[in-house]
Amino acid sequence: MRAMKRPLSVLLSLMLVLGMLTIGMSAVSAAETKSIAVTSNIGAASEAQYSETSEQVTVTFKLKSDLTIVATQAVITFDTTVLKVASTNTAATVMPNFSDAVVNLTKTDGRIPMNWTNYHGNEAFKGTEAVYATVVFDIIKKGVDTTVNLEVADLTGSTDPAAGVAKDVKIIDTFEEICDTTHFTASVEEKVTPDEESGTEDFGKFLYTYMGNFEGKVGLVHFFYANPQGYDPSTLTIKFDGPLEEYNKTMKYSDMDKINANIARYDYFVYSVMFAQPITVSIYQGDTLLAKAAYSIEQYIEDKLPTADADMANFYKAVLNYGGYAQVKFNEYTDSLANKNIDSTLTPVDPSTITLPAGVGVMPDVSAVGISSLYDEQGEYLDDTRIRQFYVVSDATKLKPATVAGPASSATAEFTKINNQVYQLIIPNIGSADLDEIQTVTYGNGAVYKTTMISRVKSQLAKADLSAADRNFFTALYWYNQTANTYFGA
Repeated sequence: MRAMKRPLSVLLSLMLVLGMLTIGMSAVSAAETKSIAVTSNIGAASEAQYSETSEQVTVTFKLKSDLTIVATQAVITFDTTVLKVASTNTAATVMPNFSDAVVNLTKTDGRIPMNWTNYHGNEAFKGTEAVYATVVFDIIKKGVDTTVNLEVADLTGSTDPAAGVAKDVKIIDTFEEICDTTHFTASVEEKVTPDEESGTEDFGKFLYTYMGNFEGKVGLVHFFYANPQGYDPSTLTIKFDGPLEEYNKTMKYSDMDKINANIARYDYFVYSVMFAQPITVSIYQGDTLLAKAAYSIEQYIEDKLPTADADMANFYKAVLNYGGYAQVKFNEYTDSLANKNIDSTLTPVDPSTITLPAGVGVMPDVSAVGISSLYDEQGEYLDDTRIRQFYVVSDATKLKPATVAGPASSATAEFTKINNQVYQLIIPNIGSADLDEIQTVTYGNGAVYKTTMISRVKSQLAKADLSAADRNFFTALYWYNQTANTYFGA
């Protein structure tokens, strides 16, 4: 059986034995903010900051003119890898002061074209600043600067709309290079939601460091100073808020688990589809927010890349691919894929080259404990990777708990009833480098069944009619295991 390096366990042991804070990792400060700049050819500009906790930005262009507006044409451009037009937008909401405006919200090339003409005229902007255009964007990629731009190609006013085109005045005409600022003023409003709120303190005063855990349950391990300088920990509250309700906690800062006198710890685990989802940590003194930051598995890995350690880089990229292709397979959080910022190309896997350990999949006679057959095994890819087995039970009175064991753990497991004939058993917490290792089920009569997660990968990839989403997922799962074998290997 392969011996595994356990870097996280080693670090914790050093801290416990030596009581030291110098384990070669720098303190992490508050989550970095990036800017969304808003520009235009009408002289209005703005810039707002957003962070990992930000979800939307609303951009509003306002206009005031001394003329009645009779026609306009414009386009808003944006980066589709960072922003997405929110589903709440309509032509009426985008150009609220232009009745029956034509606004194309369906284009996929980062443009929102719009135009309006009415020679009866529009008095909304005459002498009063009013909304020319406003768009709500979902922020789908964090950690980059981006820009939203308004280009007004035509803005035509009139001194007397009833007199027809003879009284038209070209305020803006980009073809003729006209931009007559004597007839208009413009401004921009920009609002990021939720509002950026980070508190008054550097988050690094509280957080010593954080790291990814990929050896069993997958998640982020946060290490905090147990006694942050300048604060009595008994007066502080800490709140964890992320995608998995089980780990969303609000507690006294002093109630966190201590690994020694100086360091406290909190583990936040996530499902495979949640690697890009932020985990927000907020620290309060009474009702006052002192510091706030957000981290994710994706951010943790991208902070480590590029790295000179090829084995580490390959494994971390495989983690992001596993998460990204899980999102596609299970259709969860697909607006921000974990592998969006890396080359996510997968090397195809020939299932015939996957060799299973001897004895895997051979079911023993377990009729003495009331089991007729094992009819199905399924993988689950939650905060831990697990195998769920389904048994046909002929006599439930004979069922006894089984022992499930792998290279890293052993535990008693109960059979749970699905219906009158079917019971299930779960083999939990299979680490990334143990997906191809034998997991055993020892039944109440002493009989043993051997299985591996990689046997499911092999059987799925052998299907000719496997969907592209499933093929990519199981291929990514295979490389997740193989790169883990190298990175954590003997």
